Amino acid sequence: MNNVDNIAILHKGEDIEGGAERVAWEIQRTVNAPLYVGFRNENVEPSDITDVTELFSGPLSQFSIKKGGPLRELAYLYNWMTSFSPIKDIRKYDIVIGSGLETLLYCGPDSQSQIQYVHHTGRRYTDLLYKWPDNFRGRAGRMYSVLLRLLTNEAVNRPDIFVCNSEIIAHRVKKYWNIDRDKIRVVYPPVPTHEFSRHTESTGEFYLTISRLEPHKRIGEIIDVFNQLPNKSLKIAGDGPEDHSLQAKSSSNIDFLGFVSESEKQSLLAKAKGFVYNAENEDFGIAPVEALASGTPVLGVKEGMTQFQIVDGKNGYRFEREGKPSLFDAVQNFEKKGIKWSESEIEQFAERFSVDEFRSGIRAVISEVQDKPNIRPDWYPTKKDIDGGD
Repeated sequence: MNNVDNIAILHKGEDIEGGAERVAWEIQRTVNAPLYVGFRNENVEPSDITDVTELFSGPLSQFSIKKGGPLRELAYLYNWMTSFSPIKDIRKYDIVIGSGLETLLYCGPDSQSQIQYVHHTGRRYTDLLYKWPDNFRGRAGRMYSVLLRLLTNEAVNRPDIFVCNSEIIAHRVKKYWNIDRDKIRVVYPPVPTHEFSRHTESTGEFYLTISRLEPHKRIGEIIDVFNQLPNKSLKIAGDGPEDHSLQAKSSSNIDFLGFVSESEKQSLLAKAKGFVYNAENEDFGIAPVEALASGTPVLGVKEGMTQFQIVDGKNGYRFEREGKPSLFDAVQNFEKKGIKWSESEIEQFAERFSVDEFRSGIRAVISEVQDKPNIRPDWYPTKKDIDGGD
């Protein structure tokens, strides 16, 4: 698809180089359209990303966004909902593609078609609302989350098509936002599978997990299991708020690598004996796909999208968080039985999540909304009727 002059891409803001940012950038590569962001961070932008406009450049907005946390969230929500002056130029496009929950609050003209790429439905105020602790801080957080849910739900019917990053999110969009299934499509995030390969390294004798060290990634449960397997080596790549507490509970067979570069990650994935993933009810999960693209078997929790990225006994093993088979059992099964697929077959399985598949899916969705919404009454004559009439 060549440059399409009537399309604009909206993204909440380039806070970090995360999965949502990579989706917005890949959409631009796909359609070669201008990208509008609430906050621009040129330090994380790839060199080939151009034609980027920052929308919220006022001092108060910049301070709030850079401060992070709830202040950043509220700044984005307020600006996308009310800052008509900086976003007025967006109203001239026939089609806008939004990325990030906050861009749902953008209100375009009725002649404009809107596609919304959904990474999540706001888990703190939907499926994980119960996770807030039962104390004053937890009750305040729960109330704040419910207010965010009410604000988001007010805007969820605006898009013409919702593009979800997995079948898990498609289900949540229908369940929590009450969106008709015929308005929902699934296009997996773009994973550069071609950058990973098992053939670049010799297989080592260690297990690997790569993740932000945060509570919902449940790294502590992985550590608990490998503490019981002193003859099995585990490497943990990534950093985060739980770093020190996790290291303090780990035995000597567990090695913390901290943040690793892309090249280091590719090498680790190619060398690892197996990849372990235990994130809680994951929306999609890019790390397991990168492991599979490297030909590396995955031991993953039977939750969220992770459960569908693994075919038991073929490219890895699934385990129950509570019950049987546990992660301990999955490691034992893997050690005793191995897997049936070859490295090449595992890599091929991951191709359904490739960049090419993402681009094809995005182009197909754009084709669906290529025409402007038809607001002409059925009884009003068309231009052809008028020009050809007597």
